[in-house]
Amino acid sequence: MARLQIGVEQLGAEGFRLELDGRGGARNVIALAPGGGIRGRYEQDDETVGLHAIRADRLVVSELAWALASGSVGGSARMHEVEIDGLMATSKSRGTRPGFVGRLRAKKIEATADVTLGTTKLHGANLVIDDFELTADESGRRTVQIGGATAATVRGVMGQTQVDITDLVLAAFSDDAGMLHVQRLRLGSVELSVAELSRDGGEPAAPASPGPAASRPRAPLDLGFLDLISGNLAVDVVTDVSLPILGSRKATHSFRLPIDAGVISFKAIEKGIATLESLVLDFEVEGDKLILEKDIPLVPFDNQPLVTWMLDDVGRKLAKDDKVRLSTLARPQLPPKVKAAADADRAKKGKAVELRRIDVDNLDLRISITSTFELAVGEGRVRFGASERASIELLHVTGELAHDGNGDAPRGAIRVMGKGLHAALHGISLPRRKLDAHAVSVDTIEAVDVGFAGFRPRKASVRVAGVQLDKVQLTPR
Repeated sequence: MARLQIGVEQLGAEGFRLELDGRGGARNVIALAPGGGIRGRYEQDDETVGLHAIRADRLVVSELAWALASGSVGGSARMHEVEIDGLMATSKSRGTRPGFVGRLRAKKIEATADVTLGTTKLHGANLVIDDFELTADESGRRTVQIGGATAATVRGVMGQTQVDITDLVLAAFSDDAGMLHVQRLRLGSVELSVAELSRDGGEPAAPASPGPAASRPRAPLDLGFLDLISGNLAVDVVTDVSLPILGSRKATHSFRLPIDAGVISFKAIEKGIATLESLVLDFEVEGDKLILEKDIPLVPFDNQPLVTWMLDDVGRKLAKDDKVRLSTLARPQLPPKVKAAADADRAKKGKAVELRRIDVDNLDLRISITSTFELAVGEGRVRFGASERASIELLHVTGELAHDGNGDAPRGAIRVMGKGLHAALHGISLPRRKLDAHAVSVDTIEAVDVGFAGFRPRKASVRVAGVQLDKVQLTPR
């Protein structure tokens, strides 16, 4: 077998270009501009390209275009204090040999990179990587270690979703056969936008393909965190209802509700209800139940429970002071007669009671959660809060929504702002991986904007600043 051997000193002085057949007919290209202090040996035969004892004070990659198993990588780089020892498979031997076996080290890399992985595209500008090392063995196992890295900007695009990151700082990264560890990742700002969550008709923009996780029943949401919320809710709810005898009834209900450790006054809810409805609707406490009932004045024996909530010992004590927990209100029960009447009414073509339109106006919710709590997310969990750190220092929600019973989808919008979010991630399921992070913090939620068609989210954008993740691990599933 003929074998070409060349000292690289002259190639380094004059520049060098290597082209190999890649996947799917593409050409894999590495082009080196003239650099300084390059030495070592280049060998090539029908099956391998050998780079032996390659050392370079400075190596300038003027062009890189390389096909990967599910995408490609391209760009340019300036590498300092480079060491390369390895073999690359030619197109003739790619089916029987790993693409690369050996080691590549660089004290510093300055680069611009474009990476495509399936439908995901990534672009990084002004990348600086310190203490980079790649090793690969004959079994195909690869490990990557990075002492640290920075990037001025990173952009990722996947379908309708785009993410823009500025001022990325990474400390101590390693990838050992798909097991990723990051000691710390700091992001100056993150902007995420989803162009289409659902179409105007309310259907999902792109139905997700069913998978094993989709067939599992979802665990019920633990609503205990509601009892930790403090703040204030102000909102005006305008209802347009068609009623028997009375015909159309349009009313504005103005609620102003202080929230103290997840507790509100149900008398404050009554006070916010419009005058006519307030004459008919009342909260009553009977034993271990809080009841919202219809009670028309001057009509004997008219009391009819509409909704009930079960009260525990704490709930009964609160009810004596006309108070109720948010977690209690989140678990309403319909009395059998009311449920049967509602089901029968839904089956009729002409409904006895019909909600023509509801408008949520002047929404202004300000809350904080100082205690720690956990939420289940699929098979994993998110723990909010940490020692001497609030779970959520402030969330401020504003906006307007509307629902039209005639089938129209009025436009609406919700904005969320806030600061001081602290959490930890445990076993969060991602495609083919699980995510753990010892600590996650967000300094400022500048804006989370969600556009609605009716009550269905239509598009969304997120802008946050000062994001930090500590002790991150991504594990293959």
